[in-house]
Amino acid sequence: MGYSMGSPDFPRVTLLILAMNIIIYIAELVNPPLKHHFGLIPQEVSRIRNLHTLLSAMYLHADIFHLLSNMFVLIVIGSECERAIGSLHFLLLYHLSGIGGNLLHTLIFSNSLVVTLGASGGIFGLIAVFGILFPTRPVVAFYFFLPIMMPAFLWALFYFLFEIFYQLIGGAFFIAHMAHIGGFLTGVSYGLYLKRQRYRKYWFSAY
Repeated sequence: MGYSMGSPDFPRVTLLILAMNIIIYIAELVNPPLKHHFGLIPQEVSRIRNLHTLLSAMYLHADIFHLLSNMFVLIVIGSECERAIGSLHFLLLYHLSGIGGNLLHTLIFSNSLVVTLGASGGIFGLIAVFGILFPTRPVVAFYFFLPIMMPAFLWALFYFLFEIFYQLIGGAFFIAHMAHIGGFLTGVSYGLYLKRQRYRKYWFSAY
């Protein structure tokens, strides 16, 4: 990937988040009740109880496929985002997106007792920011097993629109589409903030 351990561009936070997710998943296998203790239950949070699960649920996964799919996206685009915006902003972006996604899911399904878990809210925040920071970068996406090349902005937008579509038609009952949507919208807000700060910095340095 072109990184070295001593380089300031080395994606430290990306790899730290990756390691934490893997370690916690192993802990889940050893102690399955962890999912119920630290997973998000919307009804509990809506009643201002167990608020810590808005964060802790981000590091839990339902199965190995759930973990691998999220971690694959984290590695592929997370390292690029961290290198572009810095480790601190990346850390904030990832966790704020995850919490934002969990909050929206809780708001929409405030009476649900179904345990919600996964890093997808944070991952969708990264997808949104990747599309904002690198809008014209070509991305190969697979739709119905067909490889399609498109600019990153369009790729991110399609992901967002698909989530809205799935939510409207009911989608898969075991997927928290509103958490994905909330994470994406949080990522868009953070990405636009970063872009505005960057332009402001360039403007003042020029004048």
